[in-house]
Amino acid sequence: MRVSQTIHFPTRTPDGFNDILKDVRSLPSVEISGALQMPHNQRGPVPLVITSIGSRGLTSGREELYAEAFEKAGLAMLIVDSYSGRGFTETVSDQGKFSFAGSVADGLFALEFMRRDPRFDPARIALFGYSRGGMATVMSYDERIQRAVVGDGVSFAAHVALYPPCYLQWRNPQPTAAPMLMLMGGRDVQAPAALGEAYAQRLNRNGGNVEVITYPEAVHSFDTSTPEAAGNGINLGAADILVGDDGLMVETHSGVTAEHGWAKFLADVRAARGRPGNLTGYGVLPRDVAVEPILRFLNEAFGAAG
Repeated sequence: MRVSQTIHFPTRTPDGFNDILKDVRSLPSVEISGALQMPHNQRGPVPLVITSIGSRGLTSGREELYAEAFEKAGLAMLIVDSYSGRGFTETVSDQGKFSFAGSVADGLFALEFMRRDPRFDPARIALFGYSRGGMATVMSYDERIQRAVVGDGVSFAAHVALYPPCYLQWRNPQPTAAPMLMLMGGRDVQAPAALGEAYAQRLNRNGGNVEVITYPEAVHSFDTSTPEAAGNGINLGAADILVGDDGLMVETHSGVTAEHGWAKFLADVRAARGRPGNLTGYGVLPRDVAVEPILRFLNEAFGAAG
């Protein structure tokens, strides 16, 4: 993938959503980086897609796939590397070392930083993510969390979430006015489509504007460069984690709470609700099956924002 520039910006490392809502700027600052790709021959401020990566880091091939598509469409892309600046390259081996709230914070601090760059239209910045990054994209679709980081009057113009694990949800959603597109796999056991579809309906009942596309044949990470394969990892598709108005998490089936921190909470939820077995990779569908609907959605969203 051609990288126009490496961007460095400050963020924070919250242990939970309560840390963001309470006073995220009281947390120590950490510098992370992002790979920026600019479209060719574009004049004036251009739309920007901030990308939240998955648990495997920068090894899935998705970055190259979407960067090429966005560049051809005249969109800039910033791939946020949440891991290297914190001393690791992936979280698939241990999700406990970096909270899901941390991925949310990184996307929002990237928005704050990039909207000041005159190369980009601050009214046309979207958040895009897959798997863990898709979860961050969906959880960022909330007035409280955006206001806590970037303040009033600043928000993403659109959200695009690929196979987000929607076993994590806001108890009382407060969606922003932006549209969101969720793309799910009908055979996904890590991020069951039924959870995403149900949460989208709940968001829409609360004033959201969410569209869902489900590919019945697809499994988790259906756009990676790795063929579909089964694994023995533990997945949380049977969990139900709700985030309260104060940002505190509880797994409703087991009653496990996050009072002792993210790592302990995740370990307890895995023990109580984790199920062995996962299935990931591209299968019968082409890897770029989601490109056209994503570009259509972004063009409509950016057109409305412009």
